Amino acid sequence: MSTEVNDSNLDLFTSSGNGTGIGDNNQEQLEKVTAIDETAQNPDALTAKSQTVSQENDLPEEVIKISSDSAEYDDISVNTQTDDSADVFISQENRLKTFADEANLKKSEDVTAKDLVQMESNTNPQTQARSAQLYSLDDSKTLDDIVIALNEIRAQISDLSCKYDEQSKELDSVKEELNKLKEMSKSEFDELIRETLEKDEQSLREDQQECKGFRDQAELWQSKTETLYTSVLSAIDRCGDRIKQCDELMEQFKTETPPLYKSLQSRYESLQLSNRMLDRLREPLDLLNKSSLPAEYLFRLQMSDLVELLRSQTDENQAKQILAKKVKEAGDIRYKTIREWRESAEKLQKQWLHFIEKKLLPALDGINDGKPYAEHLVIDLKESYQTPSCQEQLSNWLQTYSDLEDILLKALGSLDITMMQTEVGQPVDYDRHEPIGTESDSTLPHEHIKEVTRKGYEYTIAEQSLLLRNAQIVVVKNK
Repeated sequence: MSTEVNDSNLDLFTSSGNGTGIGDNNQEQLEKVTAIDETAQNPDALTAKSQTVSQENDLPEEVIKISSDSAEYDDISVNTQTDDSADVFISQENRLKTFADEANLKKSEDVTAKDLVQMESNTNPQTQARSAQLYSLDDSKTLDDIVIALNEIRAQISDLSCKYDEQSKELDSVKEELNKLKEMSKSEFDELIRETLEKDEQSLREDQQECKGFRDQAELWQSKTETLYTSVLSAIDRCGDRIKQCDELMEQFKTETPPLYKSLQSRYESLQLSNRMLDRLREPLDLLNKSSLPAEYLFRLQMSDLVELLRSQTDENQAKQILAKKVKEAGDIRYKTIREWRESAEKLQKQWLHFIEKKLLPALDGINDGKPYAEHLVIDLKESYQTPSCQEQLSNWLQTYSDLEDILLKALGSLDITMMQTEVGQPVDYDRHEPIGTESDSTLPHEHIKEVTRKGYEYTIAEQSLLLRNAQIVVVKNK
């Protein structure tokens, strides 16, 4: 751009009809026009200035790019032929619009500001919100839209700052509460409290050792009770299925051989009675399975409780008495828990033994007692009914006793219960045998077993064999 153009522009603003300048109010406009002319001659100056302005106003890089790109178009001339100052300003305004429009149409071959924002957002999660907003700005967006987006970002930053201030206040509040707790823990009787806690801790260890023994016993019997429930309940179901097979045989006898049915009817009723006895065990089994254990926690003194207890005390002797009373109360509370565990262990053991001895074994006794009579009866009936079908049916019917006995003995075996080996001719063991009568017998030694009227049972626990029920016997008395 020529010097003449600049001079003509200058003349427009330095002369007037009355011999003075255009006026003070036009001086600022004159400076703007002069700056635009200088920018047209020096594009690098425009770029540097736009970068400086963008740094001062925190404008995004899109604005910087528009300013730098506009400096490249130095081939646009300034209209210097107009004598009217208003036309000069309009011309300069049109030039600025031209710069902006042509800059928006130009596509940069280098990395754009949008790409830089994308790269920054990929590496810094904290700028993702800002990047997302800048991406939403189309290349055709105006400077006003960019400023609006920046204001929104500043508003978000302000909100985050407020939240940070609130959290800082909450943190300060928590620190203050901790300091108060530390102050509360201080006491003029710290040494007394420490000695009291040590004494209680020693007593607690002794109580824990004692409680552990009872707890182990209770848990053992609880486990055996659970096994009893599942094993016996399964045995009851299997015995019921076996009795149903016997029912079918009896119906067959009733239809095909009524006399045989009548002969077996009394023994069959005995089997049904044993089945009903077993079926009635379901309810007490359910009650056993509902038993629970006490709480495992043993009470111990806490420093905070003792500090609070002595907060209003000033006399050392009174403080000692209060702490001694508190130690005794803690011991009493623990003793109550230990007693609950001991009683629970004893109760579970008693219930377990009582159920087997008084409920399950009597049902098994009924089957054992009826088996010899049934054997003799079947032998006699087989002599009367010689057909192969009757022989087989009678054997199947008699097998019911043996099958029921095996089912129940297996259930007892799962509980570590075994039948006592008691046989005729053995010496009498008065610790394990219960004599119910005496008889003389020259074929057997004195005070030996002549007859076993009820079988005895033993159980094993902790590898120790214990008596569950005595065997009832008849003793030989030859003197």
